[in-house]
Amino acid sequence: MVGNHSVDLSDRFPFLVPSTERVLCLAQDPVAAADFFEFCVSCVFEYLFGWDYSSRKSCMKGGILGHLRAFYGTSKFTECGSLHGHFLIWLVGASNPNDIHRQLK
Repeated sequence: MVGNHSVDLSDRFPFLVPSTERVLCLAQDPVAAADFFEFCVSCVFEYLFGWDYSSRKSCMKGGILGHLRAFYGTSKFTECGSLHGHFLIWLVGASNPNDIHRQLK
């Protein structure tokens, strides 16, 4: 997408430009890629996990996993140049991993 105005995001399956062209656009503006990655991560934590960034705690109704106590994440560039993140989250009142394993059996 990266500045390409021909991409119609209102389509269910938008037609994207070839990956080689997208990579060239990102190479010209890596800050745009970092901004978009930060936007995506923020949206996931705010809308899926229910994190309120202004109060720095889980919102009243929580998210899809319940209430978050805290989270930690790091990001890195992959070999193909895209950003990738690893996150660790702590849940309020989460089940013991041994109990979950026992229930899955």
